[in-house]
Amino acid sequence: MAEEVIWHVFGDDSTKTAPIVDWVEGRKLDCANGRAFWTVYAVEAYSNTKACVAGLYVKSAHLALVAWRAGQAMSETALAHELCHAYFRDTASHEICRDDGSHDDPVTRANEQLRKMGL
Repeated sequence: MAEEVIWHVFGDDSTKTAPIVDWVEGRKLDCANGRAFWTVYAVEAYSNTKACVAGLYVKSAHLALVAWRAGQAMSETALAHELCHAYFRDTASHEICRDDGSHDDPVTRANEQLRKMGL
């Protein structure tokens, strides 16, 4: 449900399909005090880069990896941020998906909608 809500906030382009979301949880949350995970392909443009991340969109696989801790609200995860990269994958998504809390950016709007719905 959260994924559908987020996708709708970004727009109504029916030609776009949401990515597969793979939740990273439990022991796989191995950095940032159990809030994130290590990856060696953190940014596709920088191969072999190792980084501790709370989420990652893999464009080549149309896959979003998102850290999730038991009891965490969807609006507190990187889900909206990673889905933003997927939705705007053919544009400058790193500029569009900068969630700076301005209430103008799509990630902040999506997370606000999730909070309103208790997610």
